[in-house]
Amino acid sequence: KTFEGEIVRLNDDINLEGNYWIPIGNGDHSNRYNYLFAGTFDGNGHYITYESTNFDHYYNDDYDEPLGLFGHTYNATIKNLWLKDCKIELSERETFATDNAGLLIGFARGDHSTGTTIENVMVTGGSIKIVDRGHREEFDIWGYSTGEEADGQNAGGLIGSVEGNIS
Repeated sequence: KTFEGEIVRLNDDINLEGNYWIPIGNGDHSNRYNYLFAGTFDGNGHYITYESTNFDHYYNDDYDEPLGLFGHTYNATIKNLWLKDCKIELSERETFATDNAGLLIGFARGDHSTGTTIENVMVTGGSIKIVDRGHREEFDIWGYSTGEEADGQNAGGLIGSVEGNIS
């Protein structure tokens, strides 16, 4: 389900540390476009925190999935949300399985007229650590968004990679 035309509202803070979870907007590896998040997510001013250090349970060797609170988005709106001290750490095996990691969205897609919209979203603290072919790339996030690339891996404090329009 893409949630296109629907609004999802967060009613409380969420702490996902120590729990296995799958990013919103990812799911069935056989047809990824059926699972893009295309709705509106309203955080209602609440925060989400997570620490993900093992995504081995999530990967299929034949398919890559972008990582973040949201994996794939398409013409989505994400608003009124605080990401607090979120961390993603990818092992060497996992870096071969994904090309995009962002604390909010791994891969934001949209058409050139609408695109993905981000309103009133704050990221404080957090990091993305990628162990890639024997060396470690670290991107620490301190209240602002950075976008860097490590050997074909796109990592960003807010969004890993963008295709189309974003505002």
